[in-house]
Amino acid sequence: MNDPRLNDALRNIATGIPTDSWAPKEPEGDFSVQNEGTISILWPDSPAAIAWCGEHIGEPAQRWGKNGYVIEHRYIAGVVDGMIRDELKLKEK
Repeated sequence: MNDPRLNDALRNIATGIPTDSWAPKEPEGDFSVQNEGTISILWPDSPAAIAWCGEHIGEPAQRWGKNGYVIEHRYIAGVVDGMIRDELKLKEK
């Protein structure tokens, strides 16, 4: 395993230092978005974001993996505007 957080945590356990570096981190935003040119992939990262997607995107949306939504380039600006208007936070992957 080459995860530096795990290495730090193991070193901290051995020396008696608290292992905060291994603790799960809270998401920095409600959504993550990845621009892929003609499409963007939108991942809801919080319960509020999941609920927002269910209300504003819904099914049958094209999905990417377990939680991602595929949004065409021409629609992503409107989706992001709606998220911001509803006071959700966005972070870029």
